[in-house]
Formats: sequence, C-alpha cells, structure tokens
Amino acid sequence: MLILIWHSSGAQYITEPDPSVRFDKKKGLVVLYSQADGSLFLNDHFLTELKQNDTVYLANIVPGNYSARFISAGTTRELMFDADTLKLTELKFFDDSISMSAGSKNEFYDRANRIHGKKFYYGRNGCFYNDTHVALYSFETETSDDGAFNSWTTINGYIIVPGFCIGLGIAYHHLNDQYLGYNYDYYVNVYQDVSYIPVFLDIRSYFSPRKVTPFLKLDLGHNFLVSGKDESDYIYVDKGKVFISPGIGLKIYCSDLVQISTAFEYSFEQFTVHNTYSTRNISNNYLKFTLGIGFQKNRENH
Repeated sequence: MLILIWHSSGAQYITEPDPSVRFDKKKGLVVLYSQADGSLFLNDHFLTELKQNDTVYLANIVPGNYSARFISAGTTRELMFDADTLKLTELKFFDDSISMSAGSKNEFYDRANRIHGKKFYYGRNGCFYNDTHVALYSFETETSDDGAFNSWTTINGYIIVPGFCIGLGIAYHHLNDQYLGYNYDYYVNVYQDVSYIPVFLDIRSYFSPRKVTPFLKLDLGHNFLVSGKDESDYIYVDKGKVFISPGIGLKIYCSDLVQISTAFEYSFEQFTVHNTYSTRNISNNYLKFTLGIGFQKNRENH
C-alpha cells in the first residue's frame, strides 16, 4: 500500500502514484516502512495508523530535528532523526525497534520519480554490465573515404556510482587498402588486410536516470597488430600504437536487463610502418556510427 503524506497540517493521503505532486527543493523527503501494525506520532502529534508492509512518504518536510514515536502491541519506541534539504531519510518500524538510514540527493530524486509514477533506470552500485556493438558506418576524416573501416567491440564494466561506469574493452578492427594508402602519399594503395585488436579502458557517464538517456564515453588503450603488409612484403605495418576514442551516445532501456545503445565516435589510431628505406608512424583519424546491445541489472525497486 502506497501512501503519500504532505508534512504539516492538512495532510493529504494519496493511494496511487501522482505525477502532479511537486517537490520543494528547500525541503526534504522521509520514507517510513512499517513491519508491524501500530500508531505513528511525529513530534508528539498523532500522524497516522500504520499496517504491516505499509510505505508512507512525508513529502516536503521542513528541514530540522524530529521525534518519531511508534506504538505497536502496547510497546512504545521512539527515535530522533534529522530531515535535510534535498535528502532522503528512511525509517523502519518493527515490533520492538526503529531503525534509520540517510540517503543521498540521487536517492531523493529516485524516490521523487517513483512518487510521480516514473521508473528509475540508473544501474545499481557495484553492478557489472556488458556492452557489445558494431560500426554501421565509418568515415576517414583525412581522405573522406567512407566504409573503409570495419569493427566490433565488447566491453565489460563495473558501475562505481549510479550514472558512472568504468570497464575494460577489446575490439577487432580491419582497415582496407584505400584507407591506409592515402595516409602516406607515396604509399598509395599498397596495403591490404590491415587488422588489429585494441585493448582499452572504457569510461562512461550517463546524463539522467530516464528510460532513454544520453551518455559520454572515452576509450584509452593500445593497438595490437594482427596483420598488415603489401603484396610484395617490402612495405608493411609491423605494430600498433596508441588508441583513443571519445564519443557521445544514447542508451535505451528495453527491460530491466536489456538495453540498446547507439553512439557517434571519433577514433585516433597509430601504427608503425616500414619500407625498404624508412620507418615512420602513421596516424589515422575516423568517425564512426555504432549500434549495440547491453546487459545490466538495474537498481531494485523499493
């Protein structure tokens, strides 16, 4: 049973989530969980009768120090607590005790969203996730070649705090001969089958807890060459070097477990290239549009 109560006189009881409820940013939010039948008093004033498994919200409570008294089966329990601006305070009432915990500003907005009937889609703290995607379209910025780059990527990560993730990724990239040829004017069209495997650190930050949310990402790592040579073997790529790829994207939650993501990314790649006379570094710059699927368990509802 969900009950919302406006603090102070003229308490308003609401039995369903209400999108019209407005929260004062100068006030707080208190959540009361009842594990037993009893009577609840706030600052010695009777507030309401509680049934087992009731959840009561004290919305827009004025910041300050309060006394909560719970009478159940002839036993009286009392607890002092503080209500703070834009903070969530949770009180749990049992037959023989009262417990309290304080929440963050993010948790305040989480509960406000639930009261409005909205779902909170940030992942749980300490939760692992996976994101796997492919490049649907690529564009080489120096030569204006499109479709010259093919890749797939998979990332396994960890949610440090809601909305911020760190992971390790591995990818397979393939560059065709036209793509590398134009990076070095006298090596035009001499390379083929240049493939490498970037291994990198992936950092992501999500803008909001909504079902559809934009995000920023940054990949930093190293390329490991798989193959790269010309038909005569006189000119070849012998190793990869730096890999950097920032981007912006959009994540869509299809369910509590599955998400779809799309991103627009810039990538900077370096290689060491040899011919009969010299050794030089080649830098490639390209843009790509990706589409992927992810798996991540969301924060449990309360």
